[in-house]
Amino acid sequence: MKNIYLFFFINIIFLSVTKVSYGEILPEWILNPAADGFDVCAVGSATGDNKALQKKIARINAMAELSKMQEVKVSNKLDIEKNTTTYNGNVLDSSQNISSQSRQFSNSVIDDAEEAADYYDETGGVYYILLCTK
Repeated sequence: MKNIYLFFFINIIFLSVTKVSYGEILPEWILNPAADGFDVCAVGSATGDNKALQKKIARINAMAELSKMQEVKVSNKLDIEKNTTTYNGNVLDSSQNISSQSRQFSNSVIDDAEEAADYYDETGGVYYILLCTK
């Protein structure tokens, strides 16, 4: 009986230690992009095996997020198609298909973005980068 209690006690300690240590690893700017001396910041991330490629992809993703903050154009399209089958003036079958499409476009040039911070998460294999503009 003592072994069972010891086993549960060790499991509880192990689970709480891993949860606390993982939660403390990630920097705050990943969830709240901000840096001193900058007006607008955005975070980009990338996963993969090649760290150099991850950094490039994360930078591109962060630039896309910065671009969206400056200017976004939204295009919406709604199609409604009604199908009705009649015979001698009586409706035999009626159906309606509705489809919608939405696209977001961002077409702004950002040439003054600076890398404020970066972080590589060893446990998840994710590279994060914080880009900011003044």
